[in-house]
Amino acid sequence: LRFLGPVGVIGLYLGWYLAECVYDSAKGGTRAPTVLDMGRRDDLWSRVSYLGAVYILFGLPPVLYWLLMGRRDAIFWALLAWALVFLPMGLLAMVIHDSVSALNPLFLLGSIWRILGPYLGLLLGTGTLVGLFWRAGGGGVDRRLAPPVVLPLFHVLLGAYVSLVLAHLLGRFYWRYRDRLDWGI
Repeated sequence: LRFLGPVGVIGLYLGWYLAECVYDSAKGGTRAPTVLDMGRRDDLWSRVSYLGAVYILFGLPPVLYWLLMGRRDAIFWALLAWALVFLPMGLLAMVIHDSVSALNPLFLLGSIWRILGPYLGLLLGTGTLVGLFWRAGGGGVDRRLAPPVVLPLFHVLLGAYVSLVLAHLLGRFYWRYRDRLDWGI
């Protein structure tokens, strides 16, 4: 139980840092920001809670449906499509706007429509990248030979790395199409 406190603080910091990576890349940055000063705690909590709202609204429905119903039917696939279409744009909009207006699916649909072709390319490329990393995370490791701590640690580090890469891709996507999105930054 004493372990959960530090893990929670580290998790909050990582959530905030990933948002900073997206924002820095959206402004044209090409390297991960070297930010250790989080500013005020209210800013940290605000950013993390807004990002949590995006994950809850767009990412949690298919997970909950699958956990509660235990099946992959048409409803599950519709909820998964909802998550795949709206989650990346919702995260990007939340990082750029830092307000709950980015949770509006109509706002996100309008933004997606303005850049439909490139956005579909982003989704396809992101899905391919995640699939490759997912495959790399489970393949090539003999679970019987690895100590019990090594494999979970490897998965955590791989997940953190993939998250940083995806955060940078999302920010650079905004940088490339900022004029067509016309959100202002």
